[in-house]
Amino acid sequence: MRALPNMDYTDEIRFVCMLERIGEPLYLSPRGHGATKYLYNLPAEYLQPHETQAMVELRKLIPPATTIVEVPVFKPSVPYDLKPIQELVPRKSVFSEFNEKHLNAADDLTRILMGQPTRTDFFNACALCRDQVNPHLWVHSFIKSALKRPDMRGFRLPAAWEIMPDMFIEAKAWQEAIEQSIIPAQERAIIVVDKNFSGSDLNPNHKLAYFMEDIGINSHHWHWHIVNAFNSPKGTVDRKGEIFYYMHHGMLARYDAERLANGLNRVTHFDIHSDVIEEACFPKLTLQNAKINMAGRQENSVIRGFFRPKDPASNMRHEILSIIRSWADRVIEAIDAGFAIQEGGGRIDLRTEKGIDVVTAMWESSFDSPNINYYGVLHNFGHTSIGLLHDPDFRNRQAQCFLQELPYGILYCFRWHKYLDYFSQRQKDYLKPYNENLLWNGIVVNQVQVVRGEDIRLPISLNRINNLVTHWMQSDIELSRGLDFGRTNLNGLGSVWVRTTHLQHLPFTYGIQVTNQTRTDVQATVRIFMAPKLDENGDKFSFFVQRHLFFEMDKFTTTLHPGENIITQKSENSSLTVPWGQTFREIERDTTNLTRTQAMCSCGWPEHLLLPKGRADGMLFDLFVMLTNTQIDQVVSSKRQLGTLTPKGTCRDSISYCGMIDDKFPDSRPMGYPFDRPAVADESSKINMFLDEFVAPVSNMASTEIKIYNIDKTIVRGNGAQENARKIYVTP
Repeated sequence: MRALPNMDYTDEIRFVCMLERIGEPLYLSPRGHGATKYLYNLPAEYLQPHETQAMVELRKLIPPATTIVEVPVFKPSVPYDLKPIQELVPRKSVFSEFNEKHLNAADDLTRILMGQPTRTDFFNACALCRDQVNPHLWVHSFIKSALKRPDMRGFRLPAAWEIMPDMFIEAKAWQEAIEQSIIPAQERAIIVVDKNFSGSDLNPNHKLAYFMEDIGINSHHWHWHIVNAFNSPKGTVDRKGEIFYYMHHGMLARYDAERLANGLNRVTHFDIHSDVIEEACFPKLTLQNAKINMAGRQENSVIRGFFRPKDPASNMRHEILSIIRSWADRVIEAIDAGFAIQEGGGRIDLRTEKGIDVVTAMWESSFDSPNINYYGVLHNFGHTSIGLLHDPDFRNRQAQCFLQELPYGILYCFRWHKYLDYFSQRQKDYLKPYNENLLWNGIVVNQVQVVRGEDIRLPISLNRINNLVTHWMQSDIELSRGLDFGRTNLNGLGSVWVRTTHLQHLPFTYGIQVTNQTRTDVQATVRIFMAPKLDENGDKFSFFVQRHLFFEMDKFTTTLHPGENIITQKSENSSLTVPWGQTFREIERDTTNLTRTQAMCSCGWPEHLLLPKGRADGMLFDLFVMLTNTQIDQVVSSKRQLGTLTPKGTCRDSISYCGMIDDKFPDSRPMGYPFDRPAVADESSKINMFLDEFVAPVSNMASTEIKIYNIDKTIVRGNGAQENARKIYVTP
């Protein structure tokens, strides 16, 4: 494939506008909300006669004064056949990333798009396939292709919630948006979604709705599974099993921190051998293309196998619960035996550092599994059994109650992943402690602290040292780009705004004092983690328990000169996070900033949730810092320099959570190092060992105690609607 230089604005905008109103035919109406509108002209042989006539008639409705850019679409040079894809995933069905046949269909489309020799051919194929296949499948394949194609470097992807708002925004809100769209743009109201929309605190777990239903987390998770699909060809994603384990383990650790912040116990795992799911689930989502509501379930629902051959949206095979349970038993048996049985009868040693890759592939059910017929499809079919338990045999023709692996507001999936996480932790527990391998002679971390920034809208009298603050923020989401209103210039384009409330924190800066006792400059990798200090009873966590609760905050490299060094790092530059999603509007306005070296930013932990919520009176956390030798850490064969970031404000992805596309993971250390394995040979005998005892013997480690305060005040981001516009409050 001939690699082209970064695309210019003209190239970029014609791709971006295809992502508007993905369920609406591309020929139907102009795209774009700026002064210039973009009109796609499709070849007549790709349209039905009535569509060709409709395209002609709709052109007559465009006001003469409108600035129109005609975007011609031609037949691509490489032919393709969409019929197998259309048969596997009908256009008006639910596209599921748990369904192997659906992902195979998406991969078939990805191969069609990747097979186009030039960016022009790629554009033409994208435009012509768009209205012929399932819209969510098309988005999946388009993004995957754009990430991989060298000639798409520099392309900026709008936020997922603007492309597919029905996957992130409650149906009641976007129904109100449709009503707003039919009145003149200057008269439209801001649709404010109540923070407690999805339920009430009669259900204690509803206190976590701000976390479970956060659009940033769900967008990250959706994007993550595009990059790291379970059906990726074997061996094509470096450390694939480990990155799956580590990303989900980090989400679980964060979830436990949020539960403790809200006075709840840490999450307990669900065992597949149990018959009852205690937690209810009532999603408030409606898929536009399939015109179905996501189903709910009552408390204490009975989990069963499933058999839905007549469900056009499923294509899942029949599976009984006893088989799924046997898969779990076989994975545990392999971990305890120390080896996995390969297809054909060979053995794979699990008592190695690479064993985590194999064990996670076994329960994830990825194509990297050593024997998928024997170890089965535990992760996917466990989720499927849960998602279909309200109608396992399709007798009531009810849709599944999940969209992605992390569904909208479903606590149970954290419990299911806690169970799966236990498998990987069990493999790690058989490995030897790091002990003396942790020490980097000559490097001494003397002090660690954080200094909080300020916001005049939040007058706070707390000392700025080691006292961090979270608060609530309202951010605006532009719905009109993603909802298929079928609008033309007769009833106006223009914006329709929904305002959502989410957690936010005041910025802060790390200050790390380090002594380099050697005589030369050395390159250091700075690893920063955080974990709650106290348990549900207010007692100090033993290290045996706490090490599983540490979550990564940042990882970067720096040069240490001989003698004293002060390392500073701003929270907004965390290599773990991505900023609030860029909008269609921002991309339209930014006609010159096209020097990005990465394809798009979407995969990464949301920057606004870098900190846990904390409490009104402060919640204690242990902040941990470790410096390691970058010369040892760096994977030589990786194209990416460990710890580097693109400049502030440009696209970047989280390597720690998302891995690398077509490259080696740049850090040679195990993910989660040094908390990924026991500190001593028999941890259960050291229940009174605390973090201080772990840190003290290792000079290149340090920890400090911080407090996170939650200020129950809401401020407006100001990233969209005019504040003086009238408001409509969407309440339960």
